[in-house]
Amino acid sequence: MQPNYRHCGLPTLKWLGALYLVIQFNLTVVAQKPIVLHADSLLQRIAQMKDDTNKVNAYFADQNAELFYSDKAPAICAAARNLAKKLNFANGVVQADVRLLYWYMDHADYVQALAVSRRGLALAKTSAPKFVPDMLSNIGEAYRGLNDYPQAIDYHLQALKIYTRYGWKKDIVREYALTAVNYAEWNNFKQAFIYDKKAELLAEQLNDNSLKVIVYSNLGWHYYLTKNYLAAYRYCRMDLAIEGEDNPDAGAVLGTLGNIYRDAPDSLLLKMDITPAQRDKKALSYFKKSLAGAKQTNYLVSMASNSLDISKSYVKLGDYRQAYQNYLNYVLYRDSSANMAQQKNVMQTEARQRETALKYQQQLAAIKARQQRNYYITGIAIFMLLTVIVSRNYYTQLKLKRRSDDLLHNILPADVAEELKQTGQAQARQFDQVTVLFTDFVKFTTVSELLSPQELVDELNQCFKAFDHIVTALGIEKIKTIGDAYLAVTGLPNADADHAAKTVKAAIAIQSFMQQRKLALGDKTFGIRIGIHSGSVVAGIVGVKKFAYDIWGDTVNTAARMEQNSEPGKINISQTTRDLLTDEFTITYRGELEAKNKGLLKMYFVS
Repeated sequence: MQPNYRHCGLPTLKWLGALYLVIQFNLTVVAQKPIVLHADSLLQRIAQMKDDTNKVNAYFADQNAELFYSDKAPAICAAARNLAKKLNFANGVVQADVRLLYWYMDHADYVQALAVSRRGLALAKTSAPKFVPDMLSNIGEAYRGLNDYPQAIDYHLQALKIYTRYGWKKDIVREYALTAVNYAEWNNFKQAFIYDKKAELLAEQLNDNSLKVIVYSNLGWHYYLTKNYLAAYRYCRMDLAIEGEDNPDAGAVLGTLGNIYRDAPDSLLLKMDITPAQRDKKALSYFKKSLAGAKQTNYLVSMASNSLDISKSYVKLGDYRQAYQNYLNYVLYRDSSANMAQQKNVMQTEARQRETALKYQQQLAAIKARQQRNYYITGIAIFMLLTVIVSRNYYTQLKLKRRSDDLLHNILPADVAEELKQTGQAQARQFDQVTVLFTDFVKFTTVSELLSPQELVDELNQCFKAFDHIVTALGIEKIKTIGDAYLAVTGLPNADADHAAKTVKAAIAIQSFMQQRKLALGDKTFGIRIGIHSGSVVAGIVGVKKFAYDIWGDTVNTAARMEQNSEPGKINISQTTRDLLTDEFTITYRGELEAKNKGLLKMYFVS
């Protein structure tokens, strides 16, 4: 069971109170009368205030924290930030960025979190320097969310250096712990333990229990992963001595203990005062405790992994009915964890399953009362056999169907895939308001001469995989790769009023990724040109065998000309796209340039 590194996430670690050390609130206007704790009434009340710094601070008052737990949070942050910017109130701008960052991280939108963190870092450097290490750590955690562990570690080490200079020891412990977590997830346990031990030493010197449980929990899991079961057991017990087994936050440690009891050799179990015969029951009891804690915090990922561990434990104990029930729960939690909006349905479905299981047990009891023991045993054996056969066949078919659907959705937009499944064909459609993005690698031939064929393919894959993450996060439709070129479009199959802005944001994120990669790999990766144009396209499926979803039209050709007339490391956009953008972006007019088969076109660089 992968633990929830709950103690060492963002610099929310410093709790929201840390914000007030940097940004002093002046809430005299708001404090005159208690504010009703309801989001709509709070917003109405704040809207009636005079446009000054008091109004900005009112958004972030601790009694108004509920404003930032709903889907309204991004809009609220934008309103507060715009007002603070208008008032030249730098601390208010930083507050808005921090709150927006937390919201994006809570919703696993790491691309947006990264963008906001970078923006906040730039402002902190000029207006709130003590906030710089927090922002560096935030950038590190966003990269961890994108599974880019080298980048994550680099930013955590930058933050650690500044925390050390300031002498903020609690932050140093947490940054040690975050660095260790990234090394562990990168499977570099040698470095992970170096930072784990540094965190442990300082936490014990400070004698801070809130820091100790961070360190002990991480060490318990990391020692378990390296099969040092006795050390893992010792640190788990040290953690629980502080937290207690009934604490919902201790769920990760309880799950680690369950794994230890299940996997440790018999000789080591005896040293833990557990006999081998007790192994499976003991493991089961801790998996159940861990699941109970995960349910209290609605942590679906942990609920899924615990349910799977419980199912496996019941199989070992020969209780196949409970094993089957918990496996169903595992599938339920696993599938629901990708969509937090489905949590209510998860709990309702779980309740219905418990009710169905109870009715079934009552039916079995009635059968037992009516039939002799031998018939009952025979019936149960036949039932279990049929259940295994039917379940195996059902899940095999389900798995095959899911693989087929996943493959189809991977190469086609969702509604096109559904149309193709329902009717056997998909009609071509025209989309009048879209924005097309083209990228092309610079000096591809030169780089390919420095790499083996396999290294070249791997590097292309790493870059295009990152592009895929970026466009997916922004709701952009990837169309295809053409050699070393990448084509994507915003505004289809579903219309999007912000198609131009989203495409430019994706281009900036791609540009930033390639710049960072260039710094890390030098000549062993590529430069990049990017071109963008807005207009209308026709989209549909090409061919019958190895069919592909594609787009056509003058807009596609013009976007390609924008890319061809761009420069390495630059984003070149057309006049049409320029007219759709706000002053959110820095745009530089290049003049009218000759484009192949298009004549003179007005072009702009954007950053």
